[in-house]
Amino acid sequence: MTQYIPLNHTQHASLKWQSVNTAAEFLNRQTAAINIFEFPQLQADFPLCFAKDSETGQLRAVALMSLTDNQPNAFIKNDRWTVSMLPISVQVHPFAILPVDDDSRQMMVCFDATSSQLNDAEGETLFSSLGEQTPVMKKLISLLEEQHQKTEQTQTFIQIMLENDLIEKKTLEFTLSSGQCTLDGLYWIDETKLNQMADKDFLELKRLGYLPVIYAALLSMKNISKLLADQG
Repeated sequence: MTQYIPLNHTQHASLKWQSVNTAAEFLNRQTAAINIFEFPQLQADFPLCFAKDSETGQLRAVALMSLTDNQPNAFIKNDRWTVSMLPISVQVHPFAILPVDDDSRQMMVCFDATSSQLNDAEGETLFSSLGEQTPVMKKLISLLEEQHQKTEQTQTFIQIMLENDLIEKKTLEFTLSSGQCTLDGLYWIDETKLNQMADKDFLELKRLGYLPVIYAALLSMKNISKLLADQG
């Protein structure tokens, strides 16, 4: 179970990060969090959809990595990712920017203390002997800040899509070698309703710059066949 704690240059001076060792951490995960600015690149490999956050109930954008939660990540083979680009959430794992407390807008860098990517022996150093941030740490913070900002923009996108009734919950059924498989609990962009939109509403989505995101999500549906071929 994830256990986030604040990163502190004094308490964690010797902490090292195996930044390339993400495959083991994501081998048994069905989804990875993404932001809408990643859609055009990620659609080449992953099905892109939305899932409810188990804690808040809010929809979040995700990349689908397995047809079922009891099958391994289809995009990891021999302990290596097989995709052309990894989501930022994977690149920065196991770090995150989180509020200082429930009522605060002040943020802090935290890490998952249960992660196998962190240790005191091997990996990239986060702090110098003087307690200063290393180049690796500075790049990590930059990525975390970018991800945080773009996640907020992603939530705005999702809200607008919901207001236009363009996101639907869909149940997909497949026949696997192990039997019938039902992919449930995920939400997808409704292409039919998109095509039926009034011109003024469609043009508003265009003005907001959302059309490339929408079409990337629709194109990514083809990648479900990749999952089926791999896990069928």
